[in-house]
Amino acid sequence: MPDGSAFCNRCGATIATVPAMPAAAAPQPLHPAAVPQEPEHELWRGRFSGKAQGLWWVLWFLEMPALVYLWFRLSPELQKGPYARWVFGAAAVIPVFFILWTFMIEKLSTRYRLTNYRLFKEKGILSRELNEIELVRVDDVSVRQNLLQRIFNVGVITVIA
Repeated sequence: MPDGSAFCNRCGATIATVPAMPAAAAPQPLHPAAVPQEPEHELWRGRFSGKAQGLWWVLWFLEMPALVYLWFRLSPELQKGPYARWVFGAAAVIPVFFILWTFMIEKLSTRYRLTNYRLFKEKGILSRELNEIELVRVDDVSVRQNLLQRIFNVGVITVIA
């Protein structure tokens, strides 16, 4: 156990230094259940943010001028061909459906909840998976953001326990 720890790394119990007591004094229990604690209440609740897909939208907006350029670079015979419009139309529309589909699935399937004692992550639509971590067990938290995520104020948070 690291020196200066306020909580036990295994059970989360509060570590208190006990001063020398007179022989007649009764020892105080150090078990966490014996110490009155504040009741658990919710601090924050959230879901997947669509702003996290900003990079996909930027790539799609970069793809569109490239498709227009390629369309006008085609010979007129190829432009009038039976499949040219379908291929270019699909190249423009399919990425939009993909982005919207992944947004909908992530939005419906992922929930986060933070209380004053625990962090919960619930994932799934037809089946559920619930992950929970006690905040006293958290050793480190890191945040990773690329330039676009910084613009949209989103990122990836990693909790290390």
